Amino acid sequence: MVNPIQIKLDIVKRHTVAAEDHVKIVETSSNAVMTRTEALKSKKAPTKSTFFSKGCQGTLASDVDDP
Repeated sequence: MVNPIQIKLDIVKRHTVAAEDHVKIVETSSNAVMTRTEALKSKKAPTKSTFFSKGCQGTLASDVDDP
């Protein structure tokens, strides 16, 4: 018999981890959103955090400021 409380705790734990990851992504992104061109110039593979705006809106840099 599976304990329903344990299942609930596992689900909550998973959501908490996802939320913490999201916060980390926002914290690691710089104030200015790196554009695709800048990412290519710095020869750094664009990470998830590279294209996240600081406000967490999920706006891609390419949508905002395409050369």
